[in-house]
Amino acid sequence: MNQDATPNPYEIPAASLATTHDQAPRRVPAMNGLAWVVSAWDIFRQRPGLFIGMTLLMAIINFALGMLPLIGMLASLLSPALIGGFALATCKVDRGEHTDVGDLFAGFKQNFSQLLVVGAIFLGISFVLLLVGGIVVGVCLALGLDFDRGLSPGLLVAGIMGFMLSMLLIMMLFITMSYAAMMVMLGNFEPAAAYRQAFNAFWVNILPFLVFGVASGLLYALCMLPLLLGLFDTTLILAGIVPMLLLLLLLVSPWMTIAIYTGVKDMFDDVASAARTGS
Repeated sequence: MNQDATPNPYEIPAASLATTHDQAPRRVPAMNGLAWVVSAWDIFRQRPGLFIGMTLLMAIINFALGMLPLIGMLASLLSPALIGGFALATCKVDRGEHTDVGDLFAGFKQNFSQLLVVGAIFLGISFVLLLVGGIVVGVCLALGLDFDRGLSPGLLVAGIMGFMLSMLLIMMLFITMSYAAMMVMLGNFEPAAAYRQAFNAFWVNILPFLVFGVASGLLYALCMLPLLLGLFDTTLILAGIVPMLLLLLLLVSPWMTIAIYTGVKDMFDDVASAARTGS
């Protein structure tokens, strides 16, 4: 009996490893941004326990790595592999195939080197953005410092705004990295091409992304509603944190991660083909 015939449960179907390594995104209608959210909900409700379990496991792994001195950067390096595994599990659910929490680690078995490069690119650009933000704050503080009059309010505000801008760019970069990781895992993109085409997708489909941003922003805002208890009684703020975290971890975070998958599937034909047929 041929032992090589035993299927690998973590392996991407061979035909889904498309020969296209730099496919440009399709232009889609503006309301497709809302359709990504709706389609993601349809996938989520098929296996909510699976997606919640994978999200909690990712949060625990990232938290544990982040607590380790000097090794915390591993969280950034390994996140694309976990996101890629999440994408594969989502694709299997989308196709009606069997999947389990173990698929979350499929990125460590398939395309791991490419996913590691995706993480390294994210880490490198994030470091540059943080460095630039820190330099802006330092320069503004140095220029605005007057030992007789204190800090110049205008330069202080400028420094804070510069640092906040760098943090916003890092957050946007993380979202781009999530798209790139899924494109590498499901569409066999090269890491640099995945980032390039992810940025290209944002520009080509800016209106759908604006709609998607508003819809996802409203969902995240709903998670913050329990904190409004603090407006009535400050002692209730802590009581509102627990339901807020539960909503984030058990509902909105897995739902929005699936929405990234549905967006990638909508804009890139190779990923769409893999999602429909596994080929």
